Amino acid sequence: MMSIINLDWNRIPKTTRERFLGNVFCANCKDAVRVTDYTVENSKMGLIIKGKCSKCGGDVIRVVEV
Repeated sequence: MMSIINLDWNRIPKTTRERFLGNVFCANCKDAVRVTDYTVENSKMGLIIKGKCSKCGGDVIRVVEV
């Protein structure tokens, strides 16, 4: 699961975090997918979720504005 503990990420309610993780766009699948093996990092843009597509295993990224 998450390899970086991120306090901002943990402040988001669990149900909302689950929605973010289950709604990441994969360019290979051309669809919204669930992210697996992810990390969460802080950025000027917000939180960056980086991981793998649950369907094809390709790299996916999602920005969560906080």
